[in-house]
This record gives sequence, structure tokens and C-alpha cells, in this order.
Amino acid sequence: MILKKVMIIISLLLVAMGAKSAEISVQGNCVKKIDPDVFSINIEVFDINKKLDQSFKNANKKFRDVVNYYKIKFDIQTESVNTHEEYDYQNRERIFKGHKTVMRASLETRKKEDLEKAIYSLSQFQDTKVSGLMTRVSRKKMKQERDYCFLVALDDARKKAKKAAKSINEKVKKISKIKEI
Repeated sequence: MILKKVMIIISLLLVAMGAKSAEISVQGNCVKKIDPDVFSINIEVFDINKKLDQSFKNANKKFRDVVNYYKIKFDIQTESVNTHEEYDYQNRERIFKGHKTVMRASLETRKKEDLEKAIYSLSQFQDTKVSGLMTRVSRKKMKQERDYCFLVALDDARKKAKKAAKSINEKVKKISKIKEI
């Protein structure tokens, strides 16, 4: 959960009983918990083969199988593709296992349930790893929540200003300045 806090400082012009006016500053607050609405995981598909071209072909096929399976419910972004030599060490001897091709992608969705199902269903794919479970708030939702919070903080500041003005037998005439922090 993300905690969003908006503070508004408002300078209000108070009308005095006579011709004079006074200025006060008050601070309005809004604190809101925002639940994430975007969920993602990173997947890694790999293949090890003595032949470099075969390692790439096999990894690419596995990767396409995973992407095709998930493309309906997820936004998929390819992150990286790399190949390196893989060795095993036995009795201080380096033994060539083959070329390891690794392909990485991120799967992103707006539905938490889809992500949970995806994590469990990845076990059906050979040589696939899952990492990097991430949650975030989309820009659209953050803007909506910020706009809402701005209005709440503004209302809070107005109430404080009226209360302060009333305590000295004055009235709030108009807002002269708004500053968001």
C-alpha cells in the first residue's frame, strides 16, 4: 500500500470589522492509502546446449511458448536475451556443459488474480524461473487520487481558516494564495 499525503498551505484574507484586513496562513492535509493497481513478475527462460545455435533456437521456442500462453491476459515486455558458456567444476577441473541462452521478460497485469494464476501455472514450462514480484500504482490512478486529495486538503484548510477567523470575531473574505507541498 502506498501512503499519499497532500499538504495545502492557504493564505486567507480576513475581513475585519472596520476597513482593515488581516492575513493568516493555515495548512490543510489529506492522508490516503492507495492500493496498487498494477502487478508484474519477471520470467526467465533458458536452455543449455553444446551447440550455440541450438541453444538459442531451443530457448527461443520455450520463450515463445510462454509468451503465447500469457499474451491474452498480460502486457509482455522482453527485457533481455544473452548467451554465455556454462561450465561445471569437478575435482578442480573445468568441464564445458554448453552454451546457455537466457531470455527475460516482464509480465504485467491489472488483475492480481491473473498474476497469482500465472505464477502457479509457470511450473508447466521447462527451464523457466520467476522473480521480481512488483506492485505499483498506475499514473492514472495516482493522478485521480492526488486530485481528490487536493480537494480534501483544500476543504480542511478552509475549515481551519474559518475556525481561526471566528475565534477573533473575523470572517474569511477570500483565498489569496494556495501552495501545494
